[in-house]
Amino acid sequence: MLALTIEDKKKFTHELLVGDLFDRFLCCKVVLQHNVDYVIDGHYNPAFFDSEEQDSKKQQVYATWAELKPIVFQIIKGTRLPEGFQIVLTASRESIKKLLEQCPSTIKPHQIEGLYVNLYYKNETLTLTTGSSYTVFTMDNALDQLFKEAVIKLIRSKNIIFRD
Repeated sequence: MLALTIEDKKKFTHELLVGDLFDRFLCCKVVLQHNVDYVIDGHYNPAFFDSEEQDSKKQQVYATWAELKPIVFQIIKGTRLPEGFQIVLTASRESIKKLLEQCPSTIKPHQIEGLYVNLYYKNETLTLTTGSSYTVFTMDNALDQLFKEAVIKLIRSKNIIFRD
């Protein structure tokens, strides 16, 4: 597991909400504490889509962060950050398979529930954590380590200052 404190909150939130940071991740949940509390469940609602769109969405349970980000941005845009927020993102199945191909893990793709990035903002502190969920018990942390390194590389690619 990775736990980082984001030092440059303004740059991070700009990259998150305007740039392309985490755009390829799927969004499980967003909770915003603003003038009122907003809760966004990232699950697709199959009843909303026509049959052709439903077929294309079947492989994906959650909306991408790129799809939900404009909605979140519309809610919180202004001169101040919300009082608090929580955003839970997960790597896509394709990304998980690619990571597995790069590491010596004994874990199989069907045994991975998800690889998560959790963003928390409260009391003017922005924290990023990673986590994983498996359908089996394992002591193998090779995939967790590789995911952690990939997230750090992504954040560094945007020149965002953080501390462990």
